[in-house]
Amino acid sequence: MKKSLLLFSFIVCGFFAEAQSFGNEWITDPTKPYYRIDVPVDGVYRIPGAIVNSYFGPSVQKQNFVLYNHGKTVPIYI
Repeated sequence: MKKSLLLFSFIVCGFFAEAQSFGNEWITDPTKPYYRIDVPVDGVYRIPGAIVNSYFGPSVQKQNFVLYNHGKTVPIYI
């Protein structure tokens, strides 16, 4: 009796189980490059143009940059 009750409870729990999300569901186009920037404290941060050019090259269009936080677009100032 106990074994059948335990088996039944496992089967019922299996129907209600959900998989975890990976955290990157906000990515709309996987062919584009995405970079993660860790920010330890809330505030306004400045990334100098020399650093941006060293990562992306001087020919990249900075006006096309988009910043996301938890899947939502955050305004940036260029």
